[in-house]
Amino acid sequence: MPTNRAILHAYDRHGRVVKRRTMDLHRYWDVTWPLLDDDSARKSAGVRRMSGLLYGSRGALIQVWENRYDARGRLVADDAWHFDERGKLERRVTTT
Repeated sequence: MPTNRAILHAYDRHGRVVKRRTMDLHRYWDVTWPLLDDDSARKSAGVRRMSGLLYGSRGALIQVWENRYDARGRLVADDAWHFDERGKLERRVTTT
C-alpha cells in the first residue's frame, strides 16, 4: 500500500482517464495542480470529473474525494469521505 501519497485521476465526459498524477501527500496540500485549481485548464483538457485517493503515513486510506464539473470546467458537485488511520469512516461531506 502507498504511504503519504495522493493519487489523482481526471476523467473526460465518457469516463476515460485523461490525466493521472501521483505525488507525496505533503506536496498535495502545498502545491497547486491546474486541473484542480483552474476552470479553464479543466475545460481545455475536457475534464468532467476528478477523483483522489489520499493515503496516510501508515498506508491507510485517509480520504477519498470526487469532484464533478460542467463543460466549462466549473465545479457542480463534490463528495469526500474521511477515514481515520485504521480505515474507519469518520465522516462524509457532500456539496452540490
